[in-house]
Amino acid sequence: HQPINASTHQRINPSTYQRINVSTNQRINPSTNQPINESTHQRINESTKYAMKYYLIAGEASGDLHASNLMKALKSEDPEADFRFFGGDLMSAVGGTRMKHYRELAYMGFIPVLMHLPTILRNMKMCQQDIRQWQPDVVILVDYPGFNLKIAKYAHSFTKVYYYISPKIWAWKEYRIKNIKRD
Repeated sequence: HQPINASTHQRINPSTYQRINVSTNQRINPSTNQPINESTHQRINESTKYAMKYYLIAGEASGDLHASNLMKALKSEDPEADFRFFGGDLMSAVGGTRMKHYRELAYMGFIPVLMHLPTILRNMKMCQQDIRQWQPDVVILVDYPGFNLKIAKYAHSFTKVYYYISPKIWAWKEYRIKNIKRD
């Protein structure tokens, strides 16, 4: 016997969280028989669509270009897509929240990396904390191996992680193959 909505006199399918307490006009979770907190509950019906949350990291100009094209493609399939990213002007033009510009991240060569190591480590920690706090549905990494391989190792324990463009695997850095397989 299914419950009946008193205002519409229609039967309600309990498996869709659509039971109503007639006296309080609150929806009831049929599995717990408790009121549903409307402010935190994601409705389960076809008219309400969940906006996917994407976190992208591109640490250089070419990654910004490729990631912006990916963001456009995702937006065309999912207009409600929500983006947060480390990237550049092209990604910003598509939309979302830029956390850091890639110019603040990219250091080439041993000496510049060594000189900016505290900044690099601060940026990595900020990125990790931001991912954890924002709770994206997916983290998408675009090349930039020194940074992204560490982020992948961190994030894969609590969210999905994908490489849109995998880091280059040079012969003298064969360990990256194992890291990419693992993360």
